[in-house]
This record gives sequence, structure tokens and C-alpha cells, in this order.
Amino acid sequence: MSQNARYALAGLQAGISGSVGLLLWMSLASRFFGKSVWWVANLLSSAFYGETSLNYSFGRYTIAGAALAVFVYGTIGVFFGLIWRDRPGGAAWFMAALLTGVVAYYVLFKWAWRSFTPLGAIYAPERNIFVGHLLFGMLLARYPRFRDRLLPPIQSAS
Repeated sequence: MSQNARYALAGLQAGISGSVGLLLWMSLASRFFGKSVWWVANLLSSAFYGETSLNYSFGRYTIAGAALAVFVYGTIGVFFGLIWRDRPGGAAWFMAALLTGVVAYYVLFKWAWRSFTPLGAIYAPERNIFVGHLLFGMLLARYPRFRDRLLPPIQSAS
């Protein structure tokens, strides 16, 4: 397996773990504010199904919305892995991952989602989504752990 493929796979793992964290946070926050735990995933699926997806029950809309989140944030993780490659972890790494989460919030939620599904954006809990993107960035910062597990150890020349 090539080095680029390993960086991409490690980024994918970090991105998917971040997307799961974001979805879990949004589900818990939705429940706290009196909505269904499926509300945010159904809200995300409004990009495909329109207003028919805006319900409180689990179903195909929930699966489509969750799959959209895992796909988009997994893709962000792949690009993150390909860009950051072998750089060591630390505070700067953590800040870069956190900044990636904030940029993803502004690009995906503030710009793209509002452009494609204005109805879904009306019902979206903005603060909770922002906190979810911060959580995504924190989990994306785990990329060095995933990368180090995938890359073979460096052999010393003795």
C-alpha cells in the first residue's frame, strides 16, 4: 500500500470518528432541547427529500442524513490526512484540526447548506451545530494516532 493511501485511510478514520462524534452530540443536544434524537439526521436529509424528511421518527430519512454526514466529514478527513501527512502531533496540530472543524462549519453549514436547503437551515440549532463542529475538529486531531497504526515502524540502520 502506498504512503498516500495510508495517509488517506488514516484521515478517513479520523474524519469518520469526527462525524460520529458530531452526530452523537447533535442527537444528545436535540434530545436536551425537546426534539427527537433523530431530528438532526432527518434535517440533514432534507437536502435530498425536502420538507418530507422533517419528522421526529427513525427511517430512511435518518439513514440518508447520517450517511451524508459520514460521507462529507470522512472526505474532509481524507483531505486532512493527505495535507498533513507526517507532521508530528501537538498543540499546533490540535489547533489546525480545530480550525478545520470551524472552517467546515462556515463552508458547509453557513454557505452550502443554506444555499441547497434553506428550509433545513431554518430549523437548524446553530449553536449546537457549531459546538458539534468543534467536537469534529477535536476528534480529527486524532489523525496521528490512526496514521501511526497504519504506517509500518521505521527500521533503524544498524
